[in-house]
Amino acid sequence: MEKLMQTLIDRIEEGIDRAKKIAPDVPLCDQMDDLLDDSDLKIALIKFQMNRAVDFPPELLFGTLSPADLARAVMELPRVPKSGVPTFLKKKKLELAKLAHEMSSGIRVSF
Repeated sequence: MEKLMQTLIDRIEEGIDRAKKIAPDVPLCDQMDDLLDDSDLKIALIKFQMNRAVDFPPELLFGTLSPADLARAVMELPRVPKSGVPTFLKKKKLELAKLAHEMSSGIRVSF
């Protein structure tokens, strides 16, 4: 479980250039600030799901769990079967593209 939790923390820190250290026992929503926002967290969690071939239920995507609690929850989830991985990855890439589009729309509005 420690390795899974560290992989999750690494994914989150990777998205924010490790400028902020993620605490393993503090809910992710309590660690959000100007270096880690909702979009950063969503991107990290989608990439983590892609890497682990596990599909999070919606309640795991709100950031209310700590990385340690999230890792424990992920250990309980079934992995996507090998035959379903291509479709799963396509779905997750579409989620990333949609999120990127939403983020870019917000940038255009602010200028």
